[in-house]
Amino acid sequence: FTFHWNITGTSVIRVAMPTRPLPAGHFWIIWRGALANRVTLIGMSRFKSRPVNGEVELGYNCLPHFQRRGFATEVVGVMVSWAFANGADRVFAETLPELISSQRVLLKAGFRFTGQGSEAGVWRYERGRPAVA
Repeated sequence: FTFHWNITGTSVIRVAMPTRPLPAGHFWIIWRGALANRVTLIGMSRFKSRPVNGEVELGYNCLPHFQRRGFATEVVGVMVSWAFANGADRVFAETLPELISSQRVLLKAGFRFTGQGSEAGVWRYERGRPAVA
């Protein structure tokens, strides 16, 4: 699926997600955007592997000029939805304690702080599949 942002009424960013999982050994997605009628790299994100035991890690960054405009939060939210629709039960991300903006992105996207990450000095945030009523 594709999602769009309208920026100041003149620019639209389009990011396409795959419609089905990719073969084993491939990352699921890297994104870019079209800004002011030309392709512009805004940032990149990816799942670091296919789900393992129902869990998948995502990573993301946004170029400084495009930070604090909601792009990373939107991309993370769409990636999480796509992961759940394609078999993941939990999505997690790790960040450094000093990266407050990254932590805000994760919290806005529905993640919760769960403690120590995979390495010393790294924090882990995760979001589980929503319960079906």
